[in-house]
Amino acid sequence: MANVLADNPSALRFSQRDDPTFVGHDNGFVNAIKFKAKPGSRAFRNLIRIVSTSPDGREKCFTERKQDAKNLPLSAHELRVNHAILADAYDVSNGFGHEGNRYVYNNRAMMYTSIFIESRTIVLQPSDLRRAREYLPDREVRVIIRSEDMGFIDLNDPKFFNITVAIGQEDHELRSFYELLLVQGSLDSSECTAVGSEMYVSQGSNHQEMFSHGICFLNGFKKNARIVQEHGKSAVNLVVDPVVSAFYANQRLADSFHDVTRGDYRNRSVIEQFCALYKIISQLFNDDKIFTIGYDVAHPPPTGNFGDAEPSVVGVSYNSCRQYQSFNGDYFYQPSKQEAVDPQLLKKAIMHGLRMRRTQRPNTCSSAPELVFVFRDGLSEGQIPMAKLVELAAIKDAFEEYYGSESPLPPFVMVLATKRHNRRFYSSVRDNVAPGTVASDGIARVGANEFYMQSAYPIQGTSKLTNYEVISNDASLSLNDIQAFTHGMCYTHQIVASAVSLPEPVFVAHELAKRGRNNLVGYSNVADVPRSDDGIDFAKLNKKLTYRRNELVHRRFNA
Repeated sequence: MANVLADNPSALRFSQRDDPTFVGHDNGFVNAIKFKAKPGSRAFRNLIRIVSTSPDGREKCFTERKQDAKNLPLSAHELRVNHAILADAYDVSNGFGHEGNRYVYNNRAMMYTSIFIESRTIVLQPSDLRRAREYLPDREVRVIIRSEDMGFIDLNDPKFFNITVAIGQEDHELRSFYELLLVQGSLDSSECTAVGSEMYVSQGSNHQEMFSHGICFLNGFKKNARIVQEHGKSAVNLVVDPVVSAFYANQRLADSFHDVTRGDYRNRSVIEQFCALYKIISQLFNDDKIFTIGYDVAHPPPTGNFGDAEPSVVGVSYNSCRQYQSFNGDYFYQPSKQEAVDPQLLKKAIMHGLRMRRTQRPNTCSSAPELVFVFRDGLSEGQIPMAKLVELAAIKDAFEEYYGSESPLPPFVMVLATKRHNRRFYSSVRDNVAPGTVASDGIARVGANEFYMQSAYPIQGTSKLTNYEVISNDASLSLNDIQAFTHGMCYTHQIVASAVSLPEPVFVAHELAKRGRNNLVGYSNVADVPRSDDGIDFAKLNKKLTYRRNELVHRRFNA
């Protein structure tokens, strides 16, 4: 298998190794730039409040919502207005009273400056507005800056690097500061236009061209800062993820496309190394002692058949077929656009899988498995505690209720898998990395068991390594064992004679979630969806449209 070792600020070294010695090295690259602040570097915090008074005497605050709308985020237009107003205030006050002062602003209520500034109110007359004139042509605006008791952040403070708290509870202020710093210059120079958390290269001076008649693709980037492990130490990496998105523009879609090159990425040596490592844990799987679970949530589109009430669909898969290498499963419906899986419904789904496992393979599955692997499709960092404390707990509850006192609770290993990132990895010859490559050192977050793995053979274009994070490891397996088993799960797709980019349990769960939504849409076109006084009756809907009482559920019925 392959581990990654940092080689220089923009390069990685891929090390193929057999257990227990290294067998080869290769240099590679990733779109991450190491960044180090000078000793003593500080950023001073300031609270920003932007207000104006309308002709009828009402005060409007640009940086916060009214009390009855506190939970609603500021829109992209409101953020652009705030950025323009503060930039004008900076110019009028000559750097907030300190020439040469630099600032970064989150376009809401927080600003960081390179020099401590006293609290002050800057009054902008209509004639002072340059960038904000198109938004507020005849309005006086007050920019209120409060710096007392706000303190500063030390850019080399060990608390940001020596992380000892649980995943999801880290202090992200340093990361947020660097992300703001990364894009502030582009915003100030009007080279880019912010759309959400992404920046797009402006097409001409009139940004409204982006939202006109035809369709075009704009190039951009997504700001990102990561505190990573490198040579056993913590370091800040600035990651510029490339983004290409479609926008409406006053032009036709370009009719020329770049040629997509294709190369031979097969590397039998890497595959052989993984096969050697896979033997360490595969014996348990081959003896039918490992129960493997995968689940994924599919959300409805913004304009679905039910409006905002259209249910989300959770696909759940497990190796409960007659052949332990094959994955079947089912899906269920839950309230709309809720990423957290309903613990009671998840518990019922897992118990159903355990019943099928015992029924389908009574000779080897009369008791609880010796190890349980759980693969969960993409979550953000902030949702990791939810997955561990709520969803994994519901899965364990299913085992305890199903087996009771007849078998002890087996150890659980939970791995998150996602391709929702734009990291790009290349070999030393600027080619795709070989299948079986794992990247961790130099790109994995501090305090997290995180790695990137290339399992599939890329047919065309630049491959995207799947991002994995181990959030629970009751079995105390080594990271090598987890990587090898995860890689092995990518070779059990059975529909094609090659590996897939995600472990098969996740792949099947994703397809089950899609089938659940398609069945719901088809059913709603010919019949009424069950409803109660509170909206959709999920108990009746799940009873009617899932496969739990259908003979198909005992076999793999979708690709």
